[in-house]
Amino acid sequence: MLKNASLPISDLPESLSNFFVANFESQIVGIAGLEMFGKIGLLRSVAVDPAFQKKGIAEKLLQKIKRHAEESGIEDIYLITNTADQYFLRQGFHPITRAQAPEAIQQTAQFSGLCPASSFVMKHAL
Repeated sequence: MLKNASLPISDLPESLSNFFVANFESQIVGIAGLEMFGKIGLLRSVAVDPAFQKKGIAEKLLQKIKRHAEESGIEDIYLITNTADQYFLRQGFHPITRAQAPEAIQQTAQFSGLCPASSFVMKHAL
């Protein structure tokens, strides 16, 4: 699913313990993940099967991620996106400059190379 959505997978952790999936009739139709760095998190790999888009699946996955982040002591969630900035604006994220991203986020493979420098960087305070 992530490959089909053109999302980076080469830097995914072996353990996907902070990833959540949405299922429909035993088929995975959505996924979202969170990488944690102390009190900050990096939202990544949000994807929904095209046949199931516009049904609120991404929003439900994002709610699960936010709840999990809060329970884990995360204070701020960051993300990097090439195409979904308007969606994430509606979900409470706001754009920041690349320089405003915390060092832990700047050191991720997503920030430093997998996503182009033209990508949007966004933040959501919990």
